[in-house]
Amino acid sequence: MASLLEQFAKEEATPYVRGLILEAVRERESNPAREQTYFNFNRFDITLDFVSDTVLIEDELNFDPGANEARLSLTEFMRYLSSEPAPRSE
Repeated sequence: MASLLEQFAKEEATPYVRGLILEAVRERESNPAREQTYFNFNRFDITLDFVSDTVLIEDELNFDPGANEARLSLTEFMRYLSSEPAPRSE
C-alpha cells in the first residue's frame, strides 16, 4: 500500500495545489510570525507547521486510527513534491 505522501502526490498534488503549497512556504520566509498554514483539499488535509518544521498529512476518507495520518519533515515533503510528477488534470 502506498504511503499517504505518495497517495497525496498521486491524487491531489496537481500543479495548482503544488503552487499553493510552494507559495505558503515562500510567504513564511517573508513573514516569520506565521506558525502554521492549513489546507483542506478533496481527500487530504495538509498542515505545514513552520515552528516544528513538519508537515501533517491527514486522509479524511480513511477512518482507521493510526493509518489516516502521517507526519514528516517540511524539507522531505517539499523535496518529494518537487521530484514527483504532478497528476494530470482531467
